[in-house]
Amino acid sequence: MDSFDNEELYQLSLDMLESNDNSEITLIKTAEAFEMLGDYKNSQQLALECRERAEKIKKDEIYKNGIEKMQDDDISSYEDAILFFMQIPDWKDSSNRISECNKAIEKIKINNEKKQLEEKQKQIATKKKRNRIAIITAPIVAGIIVFVIVITTVIIPASQYNSAETHYNEGKSAKALEIYGKLGNYKDSAEKYSELYANTYLSNRTDLSFVSSGNRHTVAVKYEGTVVATGDNDDGQCNIGTWSDIISVSASDHTLGLKKDGTVVATGNNEQGQCNVQDWDNIVAISTGGEHSLGLKCDGTVVAIGNNTNGQCNVQGWTDIVAIAAGSWSSVGLKKDGSVVIAGPEFKGKDDVSSWTEIIDISAGWGHIVGLKKNGTVVSVGYNDHNECNVQTWADIVAVEAGEYYTLGLKRDGTVVATGDNDYGQCDVSSWSDIIDVSASICSTVGLKKNGTVVITKRNDWGEANVNEWSGIRTDNSLI
Repeated sequence: MDSFDNEELYQLSLDMLESNDNSEITLIKTAEAFEMLGDYKNSQQLALECRERAEKIKKDEIYKNGIEKMQDDDISSYEDAILFFMQIPDWKDSSNRISECNKAIEKIKINNEKKQLEEKQKQIATKKKRNRIAIITAPIVAGIIVFVIVITTVIIPASQYNSAETHYNEGKSAKALEIYGKLGNYKDSAEKYSELYANTYLSNRTDLSFVSSGNRHTVAVKYEGTVVATGDNDDGQCNIGTWSDIISVSASDHTLGLKKDGTVVATGNNEQGQCNVQDWDNIVAISTGGEHSLGLKCDGTVVAIGNNTNGQCNVQGWTDIVAIAAGSWSSVGLKKDGSVVIAGPEFKGKDDVSSWTEIIDISAGWGHIVGLKKNGTVVSVGYNDHNECNVQTWADIVAVEAGEYYTLGLKRDGTVVATGDNDYGQCDVSSWSDIIDVSASICSTVGLKKNGTVVITKRNDWGEANVNEWSGIRTDNSLI
């Protein structure tokens, strides 16, 4: 593009920016136009301004929706309002609004309980009165029993199902989820619950892992919700043939799968109980450590199971967590304010993490931790015997991944940078392109390309690199 074309596009973009049409879509398109100009004049500054204004408009609309929901003054509306405000916790007084909604819900529940108690007392009085009536004949009793059975197994579930459908159609996700969950297998309630949970809590997450490199095996999620695996299966870590409705995976010596309904399945090495996740629910993210498993719940708390010799499972007090990472012997949590918490053994530089700010992604290796800052740079602490922490010059990074003794950075342009131990070629990724997700382990690095195919570094001692024929691997959250 010559200077004349640059100036023409620059002026057209300025006109769009200064027009009265300041919708989110217009501002994003204007930002993209400025970004096409590269370093021409102040195009990058104006592009950033457009995106910031677009983001403000988006957040204002979400905030407005939350305020409108609060006006209805009922539990389901307050719950819907909370869902809106949770999307923008740091915007205006959203955090205060969440507290206000919770207090209002609690007040309504107390009033409802009071009414229920009064009604129960009336029912007790009525029952005593009825006890004084003559004994009802057997045929009438039988008829009443049949009637009750019909009411409880047919009429009430049907009414509740219709109520759930109404809430769903009105966009009251929290109330619909509550009712579908109670209905269990009535009609298609289980399927509706799974679909609604995925759309409410999972469809907007950026930390779902569609490929994962285990210690000696590789797994990936296909669009239909099934999982493919290759490599060592001595501990059953590749026994994923019956899995369905999976939307994220994580692998170590065991394999975890996150289902659309927020539950988790596991297979593989279970010597430390790391696969005992059958009771987990309301999960939105998973991560496998050396001998433990982590699950992030939709309310920002974290569950952990497995080896806790070094305190890596001591996450019970964590709150406001938005992302998790399990290392070989540690657990890391990213809080919504951009700070980081750690559970596990002491190691070099561990205390320095308390000073980290503006972090948007985290990962943990054997003895080091990496954090991605929102400006695209990377910070790291821990052991650096293999140069795994030499990330100071990295820029324009959109995701980070820590292997055992090495570190990966996924760049905005789809290329990958690496530093650290390369004894098995796990850092030989300089030729990769069009990558949208990466996963690191002990000896292998896996990359997911935007066309749904998979690339992997050269080690193949257990068949973990036999991914050349894989296709149709999930690349985004659409159609969840």
